[in-house]
Amino acid sequence: MRSNIMKLGDLLTKNDPAFFIPPYQRKYEWTEEQCSVFWKDALKISASNPEEASTHFFGTALLSVSSESSISDVRYILIDGQQRLTTVFLFLAACRDSGLCPRSLEKRISSILFRSGSSRLEQSEADRLEYSKILLPSPSSGEGGRLWGNYLFFRREISTWGDSGSISGCVRDLAEGVLERFVMAVLEPQEKDGALQDIFESMNSVGIPLSLADLVRNWLLMLPEASEQRRLFSSCWIPMEEALEAGNVQNASDFIRSYMEMKACKSYLNPPFSGQAKPLYFEFKRLFSDCPKSVLLEDLKTAAGLYAQLEGAQTPNPQVNAVIRDLNDLHSETARPFLLLLFSMRQEGKFSDSDCLKILGALRIYFLRRRLCGLTWGEQERNFASMSCRMNELSKAKDKEGCAFALLSSQHKSLRLPNDAEVEECLTNKKFCNANQKMVKFFLSLVEGELARSPHLNPKDSTLTIEHIMPQSLTPDWMEDLGEAAKDIHRRLCDNIGNLTLLPGSLNVQAGNKPFNEKKKIYASQTPLQITRGYIADCAKWDEAAILRRAKWITGIFLQSAFPLPPKYKSAENYAS
Repeated sequence: MRSNIMKLGDLLTKNDPAFFIPPYQRKYEWTEEQCSVFWKDALKISASNPEEASTHFFGTALLSVSSESSISDVRYILIDGQQRLTTVFLFLAACRDSGLCPRSLEKRISSILFRSGSSRLEQSEADRLEYSKILLPSPSSGEGGRLWGNYLFFRREISTWGDSGSISGCVRDLAEGVLERFVMAVLEPQEKDGALQDIFESMNSVGIPLSLADLVRNWLLMLPEASEQRRLFSSCWIPMEEALEAGNVQNASDFIRSYMEMKACKSYLNPPFSGQAKPLYFEFKRLFSDCPKSVLLEDLKTAAGLYAQLEGAQTPNPQVNAVIRDLNDLHSETARPFLLLLFSMRQEGKFSDSDCLKILGALRIYFLRRRLCGLTWGEQERNFASMSCRMNELSKAKDKEGCAFALLSSQHKSLRLPNDAEVEECLTNKKFCNANQKMVKFFLSLVEGELARSPHLNPKDSTLTIEHIMPQSLTPDWMEDLGEAAKDIHRRLCDNIGNLTLLPGSLNVQAGNKPFNEKKKIYASQTPLQITRGYIADCAKWDEAAILRRAKWITGIFLQSAFPLPPKYKSAENYAS
């Protein structure tokens, strides 16, 4: 490894080098927070006495000589240091465009920004257009991206600083302080040092740490030939990211972890996010070390399309999409590796849409029952991924629904499928407080769909609200109706499922804390919702008996007709002994 401490000005101009950011590098991600630190360091170094020869260490740059380089045309691949050097170039462009830049400095900055008429720092494809607009003599917006935002940050800071008159020497001292007194450790691997990837992984990241997706992209695309890097980046990685974005997937690292879990049939507890992703990354390398990178990238691209369909409920089948939306509303993310494998095998013709609907339906019942009972422990450890190991068993079964329930009932007790008695106990006695409102709204929407024999209401409809029949705040009329035990009844049953129903928001306000007889008239005359009429309209008064009777009615609809278990599971202990 050849190493050298270099001033920024020398690094950027000695032998007139060009710097190329390869496709496997992440996009520019520094925010105003990191740029503010850079700016303060620049002010500090420019204000210090030049005769003291003080310097500021600005981190490491890992460079590899490009295969296209020659003695007369020096070209480097920038393996590490992209964020820092890009920020320096943005800062210099802001100095150039500040209106405070003397002609001699403007000329020097131009000779750094450009090389033979082209940008000295060639950005990766994702940042190239936005960066090139900033370099123009009259810079234009890069559509509000990080590059443009940080360029404007430096413009604002330079303008404010220049107006304050607090530092003499103006922009020349500022820019030359960065170029002449900021230093970097420049590392150039030699052939005997081994693979660039190993060197890259051994370095400590400065600034914003790499996520799992960043690390995986680097490993897959750090190839000997630049042309092959570009081909795989444009034909596989970019389409993968576009597919995930189209499915509203917020984080590619989550997808990669689910992909790993699908392939390994096991759970990975390590977070895939910045600063904590390396254990998962090394496991990714171990899992796929024998797979050609081009083949792996193609498979990731295909899987990303399926993952996006699951995340956004955007499969070609509307019935499948409806059940996937329900699963997403039930926060069934732990089942994503299992579903990813299911839909991969569906794409291969091993499952039909009808098969998928039966399996998805069983999963919906499973997660809905667990959510109603407040069961999440065990899922948090993502043990559900191990079910993927039994997918071949499911594909060969004639009764897909029956086999799905058998698999769901054969897990650890913490992952059990609640039977009818457990669900009934929860629905009868549980208080559905504010923290459970989304779940209550979803559950009541499903019951309404069963009563109306139609697709259930959209639980995300903001105009649909949860109504407490016995109000959350007791009025004198309600105290009188409930009798001496009013406060006790209210404490125990106000948030019971039998006391909750659905109403459009305007009617909820209208009903308010009105006496029961007035509320009952609003329910009967102004809403078509059957769940807001059933076992309410025939009640002369609303008391403990009425609430418990309605809770039993709702529970019966759910257990017996809306989402019933197969008979053999209704009263069984549905977990592995």
